[in-house]
Amino acid sequence: MDFKVKTLLVVFAVLTLVSCQKDDDENQIQNQDPPPIPENIAVDMDNDGTDDYLIKYLHGIIFSPTSSEAIFCEFEILGENEILGKEDEPYLFLDNLNVISENVESPLEWRTIDGHVAALYKPYEEGWPSSWEISSSDIKNSYFIGLKFKTPDSEIKIGWIELEINSDTGAVNIIEKVVL
Repeated sequence: MDFKVKTLLVVFAVLTLVSCQKDDDENQIQNQDPPPIPENIAVDMDNDGTDDYLIKYLHGIIFSPTSSEAIFCEFEILGENEILGKEDEPYLFLDNLNVISENVESPLEWRTIDGHVAALYKPYEEGWPSSWEISSSDIKNSYFIGLKFKTPDSEIKIGWIELEINSDTGAVNIIEKVVL
């Protein structure tokens, strides 16, 4: 084979590889459908027929320097109920169930805003990641949330819920719920 033919074949092979790589990149960028979103879960702490909390999934566009979309798993407060929080800590901080009481002292506080449990962030021009970020300082098998809620007759009760969170799917499983 003469030099010109060899050179043309090499150039053609390189262009074909570059072209295929570009198509693969474009397909990855275009294939940005969100993963399946788990079902919301109603939480009736004292089994009185009234939902006290809701484990809720939200999918939306976000305006961030690093992400364009996200799916959030929130522990939503229904009615006049509350979630135990700790100053400068994510919602899944609870290790010692003995700190749950109707009246708590700083750095603990009863919060009336929804708790962020987990999230999946999609970076700009990239596909969805394979793992959810869990709102905890520590990776654990299960997580506890302290709760204060009112019954339909306005009696205040406290308790906790133990959750298992699948970091691959974002699915939450209620392991146990206890009213103290």
